[in-house]
Amino acid sequence: MFHGLSRSWNLVKASARVLAADQELLVFPVLSGVLVTLVAASFFVPFTLLEQGLRGENGNALARVLTSLLCVATSFVIFFCNSALVRSAFRS
Repeated sequence: MFHGLSRSWNLVKASARVLAADQELLVFPVLSGVLVTLVAASFFVPFTLLEQGLRGENGNALARVLTSLLCVATSFVIFFCNSALVRSAFRS
């Protein structure tokens, strides 16, 4: 168990060294955080309206659909920003 933890820690340190060497790469994690926050905020209104107005089976189904869409949207943003980060790191 501790062996896996030390590997993870070594990976964190290596990532920190890459980011320290090229601080322009920090834009991708920051952009990812901002975009995920904006995507989550955009789902706030539908979830609020759903909570206030729809109850029962239709409300539950719609809540599941909205939750699934939120997961897909945030995963896309995170994957896109991580891919851009990796691509930029290899170009450096």
